[in-house]
Amino acid sequence: MNGTHLSGADLRKGVEKRLRREVQDEAWQVLVNLEAVNDALEQDFKDEQENHILNCLGEGGASLRPHSPRYPEDNGEEEGDEEHTAYFEVNLGEQEKKRAEAYAEHITRVVSTYQDVWGFREDYLGGRALEPEQAYALLESAGARHFSKKFFEAMGTPISGHTAEVVKHVLGHEGTEVDQRVAVRFDPPGAIKTAQYAPHWVDLPKGETVHSRVCSYEDPARTTVKSPYSWPLSYRDREGFKETVYPWPGSVLCDLRDAVREVSRFLGWAEEQVVWLILTGEAPFLNPLKVSVDYSRGKPATVKMEAAAWIPADVLVDNFRNIQQQVLTKGSDRLPVRSLQVCAFVERHVQDANEKSVWPGLWKKWNSENPDRTYGDFRGFRQTYFRNIRKVTQTYEQPKIKPSPKAAKGSKEIRESLIRTLESHVEEHRDRRPEG
Repeated sequence: MNGTHLSGADLRKGVEKRLRREVQDEAWQVLVNLEAVNDALEQDFKDEQENHILNCLGEGGASLRPHSPRYPEDNGEEEGDEEHTAYFEVNLGEQEKKRAEAYAEHITRVVSTYQDVWGFREDYLGGRALEPEQAYALLESAGARHFSKKFFEAMGTPISGHTAEVVKHVLGHEGTEVDQRVAVRFDPPGAIKTAQYAPHWVDLPKGETVHSRVCSYEDPARTTVKSPYSWPLSYRDREGFKETVYPWPGSVLCDLRDAVREVSRFLGWAEEQVVWLILTGEAPFLNPLKVSVDYSRGKPATVKMEAAAWIPADVLVDNFRNIQQQVLTKGSDRLPVRSLQVCAFVERHVQDANEKSVWPGLWKKWNSENPDRTYGDFRGFRQTYFRNIRKVTQTYEQPKIKPSPKAAKGSKEIRESLIRTLESHVEEHRDRRPEG
């Protein structure tokens, strides 16, 4: 179906149908503001349009409710193969949420005594934490991204409380591997300053002035230049989307990145959580229960739960049961041991069985090897296999919340293909009768 004739409202309905829940107005407006909806409608097919929106919701970190940088969507950023893992929200009671919040406030107070935290505030922020808007202004400042603390001090411009934007960006001159120049307007003092990232052997074009020049090298001999995009710094923007900037070495934001990475490695927190804590002093959301479902090709769908040791066992049970209801297509009933043994027996021997007498032959072989668990005829034996093998090798549904469209298109097709192959193989022999 060609999707170019869909409206934004139709696209939203299609996405909500895929998610099996509503997309809140605030979340949809974010997509509109980012022109994600227009980009989606330019795709050729309906599925491509919906996948584009689902990717924006998932990969951008936007849940189906608005949230602040203080509460990122941790579930969507676990380590693992994104192609085969789907994430969704867990159900926590008020007690669990408040306990997690109390712990986060406590650990934030402790972390604020770390030298990397209070030291950065002392050296760069006047010894205080920033208000959220001040933190955003610093993270978005082109000046903080390209110029050092000493440069700010020499210019008399406060690190917190200024605005700076790029007015010109030049990508070097012909034949130069790395050479970038940016002209940044600072307010205050209302002046334009130029910074350059280039190796020492690159000369400036005649007539140009550079106020700050930096470069970093891969080797001590300074023969191989590092890319100016080698120092990513991630944070959450005003809508909660993950944003990444690439400060130059020696800049204010690169120094912030160094402090963030030290704390992040020590605590095991996401870097964007540490960014927000250092700049604002606000406690991050430390999710006490993270759950994911892994769809690896060589094993059944696997539920992974990472829980704080104090989480009540009944909360784990309730969430696990909720996952099963979303994921399993054949239920989680216990199957009879003998039936499971029949399934394993058939799979082990069916490849070598005579096609014309596969079921009678397997039935006789089973009875001879299992005299205490025999079947009266091959039809009952065959029925046991077909009744249970579909439960053993069942397909799995993606979770209904925050699906991963890429995984749904890839791993689900693979799983279904494997199941179809198995079923076609056994169905081929299902109604065969022995000769004579």
